[in-house]
Amino acid sequence: MKYSYEFKIKCVEAYKGRDILEIPEGISSRAFKKKVRSWVRLYDLHGPDVLKHKGQNINVNNKTTKNVAENFTNFDYLVCSSLLCGKMSFVR
Repeated sequence: MKYSYEFKIKCVEAYKGRDILEIPEGISSRAFKKKVRSWVRLYDLHGPDVLKHKGQNINVNNKTTKNVAENFTNFDYLVCSSLLCGKMSFVR
């Protein structure tokens, strides 16, 4: 279940103020309290921006694509055996 940034901040502030939190439907009280405690730890360590949703659709311009392609082709004899052994390994 995803929660909005505003809801997370509200829960963190309520937890720190020792206010009673209203538990949303569809989640047990134990699981919700655990989630709020994790938000509080993240908030304390990294600040409020850590609770924001990350952008999933990132626009990549042609310059970035070209740089990645140039760096990839700079390898001599690049061999990827990820399909054979389930791990990514590169051999020169």
